[in-house]
Amino acid sequence: MLADSRNVWRNLAHFFPHPYTEADAGSWFDFLIRKAPLTHWAIEY
Repeated sequence: MLADSRNVWRNLAHFFPHPYTEADAGSWFDFLIRKAPLTHWAIEY
């Protein structure tokens, strides 16, 4: 519901669809699932 706000859409620098639908949310979650996991490296002395 909040993602569908026109004020949110107007103030984002990246592409953000408006109106924001459940299909848009589903596409976002599909993208996150396909994305490679982040790797965090820790260096110890």
